[in-house]
Amino acid sequence: MAEPIHYKIKVHKEVTTHDSRRFDKKAKEKIKAKIRELLSVAPDQVGAPLQFELKGYRKLVIFDEYRIVYRVHKAEVM
Repeated sequence: MAEPIHYKIKVHKEVTTHDSRRFDKKAKEKIKAKIRELLSVAPDQVGAPLQFELKGYRKLVIFDEYRIVYRVHKAEVM
């Protein structure tokens, strides 16, 4: 059986400089770990596709609290 592809996850600069400021360190680590777990192997099979101006992007809700918007580009998740 073939080894699954592991996707490289890239984070938009705005997330690291602006959006993540509202979370404490523990919450940030918890969110990062869950994103790695869910998106590094089959990101096109989790989350829901978005529509209209966000077509091509997907949304993933984690811990019923945080919404992650991402797109898959070849072997990268951005």
